[in-house]
Amino acid sequence: MAGWTSTYIGNVEQYIDPFFDIDIQRYIAKIWSSKKGSMIICICSSDESSLRFLSTAAISIKSKLKGKVNVVLFTGKDLHFALENLEADYVADDLQSLVEFAELEYNRFK
Repeated sequence: MAGWTSTYIGNVEQYIDPFFDIDIQRYIAKIWSSKKGSMIICICSSDESSLRFLSTAAISIKSKLKGKVNVVLFTGKDLHFALENLEADYVADDLQSLVEFAELEYNRFK
């Protein structure tokens, strides 16, 4: 998409430990701290506990960052409804709806 900059962290599920939430918060704050604009943190997983843990870490730093930050969860249909009670901004179970949400947020913030 025009105007988008993306950073891919990769599969971090194997690295989750008691201090991981602090590490991911520091990483996100480091790459975003001086920027303004809109950020979408997309967490992709088919494991409910990983999604819950990572989304909680991402949601907890939203207020500390400049600009608009959205936390999006991307998972299969089987977990979609189980995760709707989290404070994520959007839960997607197909790539098209994820892209549509991202485009809408991007255009809303421009």
